[in-house]
Amino acid sequence: MALSTKATPGKSIQKVLQPGARSFKINSVGLEKFPFKDNAYHILLNVEGPDLGSDFEGFFVEKNDPTKGKYKGQIGRIKASEWAFADSVTKGGTEISRDIEIMNFLRNLCKQLGITSWIEAEDNKHETIESLIAKFNTDAPFRDKWLRGCVGGKEYTNAGGYLNYDLYLPKFTMKSTPVELETVPESESKLIQYDAATYIKKKKADTVESFGEKKAEDKASSGEFDL
Repeated sequence: MALSTKATPGKSIQKVLQPGARSFKINSVGLEKFPFKDNAYHILLNVEGPDLGSDFEGFFVEKNDPTKGKYKGQIGRIKASEWAFADSVTKGGTEISRDIEIMNFLRNLCKQLGITSWIEAEDNKHETIESLIAKFNTDAPFRDKWLRGCVGGKEYTNAGGYLNYDLYLPKFTMKSTPVELETVPESESKLIQYDAATYIKKKKADTVESFGEKKAEDKASSGEFDL
C-alpha cells in the first residue's frame, strides 16, 4: 500500500468529561443508591460540555434512536459529593442526617444557579427526599444554565483495562463553591480552583465503592450513556 503524505489526524477528543476546571450545563439530576450502606444515596448530575465543533463526534443523545443525533460536547455524570449521603454518627457523637445533607447541597446548588425561588416554592410539599429530587429533575429549573465547575475524579480501571474517573464535586463551604454561573464576574468568583494533587483521588487496590459496580464511564464506553 502506498504511503500517504497527507496530515494524519491527532488523538481524538474523549467523549466523556474529565476532571478539571470545566464548563458544562446540567441536563438532568437523579439519585443513585449506594449498595454498601442501607438507605445511602449519591446525587448524580448528568452534564454536557460546550460544542466542540464539527471534528468532535459525541455519543448518541439516545442510543436506541440515532435520529436524535449526537451530543456536540463531552458528557459526564458528576456526583454531588465524593461520598454518598447517608445517616451516620461522627466519632464525636454528632448525628448526620442524610436528608438534611442532601437538602443543604440542593439549596447551595440552587443558590449558585440563581434558582432559589424554586426550592423556596417547594417548602412543605414533599414527604420524602426522593420526591423532592424527582420534582427538581422534572421541573428542571437548571436547564440551559452554563456553569463553571471544579470537577474532581476518583481513579478506577474500567472493564477494558483503561484508567477512568468517577467524577465528583468538592464540598461547598462558606467561602467557596464547586460550581457557579459562567456569568459571574471573575472579580466576584468564589469558585474552587482545581488542583490535581487535591482533587484526583488515586486508585487503590480494591476500594469499597468499586466492588460489583459498573461505573458510568464503563457504560459510556459501551454506548450505554444516556442523559
